Amino acid sequence: MDERLTSTNRSHRTSELEVPASSAAVTGLSANQAMPFSGAAIGQQIDRQCPVGLVAEGANIADQGAGLFPDEAAEVRHSPRSRQAEFSTARACARRALARLGGPQVSLPVGRHRAPEWPQDYVGSLSHCADVAVALVAEAARFAGAGIDIETISAVPETLVERIATADERIMLTQLDRDESSIPWGLLLFSAKESVYKCCYQTTGHRISFRDISIRVNADGSLHAWPAGARSASRDGLTSGTEGLWTVAGTHVITAVWQQTDTNDEVEGIRSRAALSPWYCGGSDFSRMPSPSVGFVRSRPSRNDCW
Repeated sequence: MDERLTSTNRSHRTSELEVPASSAAVTGLSANQAMPFSGAAIGQQIDRQCPVGLVAEGANIADQGAGLFPDEAAEVRHSPRSRQAEFSTARACARRALARLGGPQVSLPVGRHRAPEWPQDYVGSLSHCADVAVALVAEAARFAGAGIDIETISAVPETLVERIATADERIMLTQLDRDESSIPWGLLLFSAKESVYKCCYQTTGHRISFRDISIRVNADGSLHAWPAGARSASRDGLTSGTEGLWTVAGTHVITAVWQQTDTNDEVEGIRSRAALSPWYCGGSDFSRMPSPSVGFVRSRPSRNDCW
C-alpha cells in the first residue's frame, strides 16, 4: 500500500484545505481558522492521498473556453456560459493531470453516455459542482479504472438514500451518524457510488444500478467497494480490489476510487463479455430494468454531468 494512504496526514474532519468561514461547523474548524476556499487545494488534497500513479487536479470554475479544442467547443457552443465554464475547467484539470503523467495534450470529446473519451493508454474521470471542477487520471497499464465525484453539501432526502443504499449500507450510515453526526454520510455514500459507477463504466462500457454496488465507508477516510449480494467478483466490472478515499473540504464532499490492474486480473474477461451484448453489465439485462429514474439514480443533489 502506498505510504500516502497510511500517512497520519490523512484527515477528513479537519481538512488541510482552505475553507470558507460558513463551513466551519462542517469541517470542525473554528471561524478564525477558516480561509478563502481553493479548488486547486482540493485537487492537491486528493492527489496526496491517492496511490502513486493516480493524479488529481482541481480548480475553481472559471471561463477557460479558449483552452478547448474545436470539437470540445462545438459540444457546448449553445450551452449557457455557466455550463461552458464547468466543461472547460474540468478539461483543463484533466489536461494538467495528463501532462504530469507524460500524456498527450489532446481533445477529450464527449463519448457514449456523456462520458469523456480518454487518450489511448489512459483512464480517468471528471466531476464538477457549481464552483469547483476536479479530474482524476491514471495510466491504463497500472489502473483498470478511476472515478471521482464532488458534491456541494446539502440536505439529502431520505428517499434518495432508500433508492441507492443496500440494507447493510443503511445500517452502516446509522452507525456512522451515531459516531460522528457532523459528516453528511448519506451524501457521502451517494458520491462514493457515483465514483464507483464511473470507475466501473471504464471497465465494461455500460451503466449499472447503484444498488448493485456495496460500499464500506470507513471513518478513517477510506472506501471499499464490491458487487452487492452473492455475486461473482467479476460482475459489473467490480472486484474486491476496488478501493477509494473520501474527504470533506469546506462545503464539499469529494470521493475517489480506483481499480489497480495488479488486483484486477478479470478485467479483460469482463471487457470481452461486455463487447458481446449492448446490455451486458454483470449479467444484468437493462431492457428489463425499471425506468432510468428508478433503475439509475441520475437525479443529482447538484448538477454534475461532465463525468
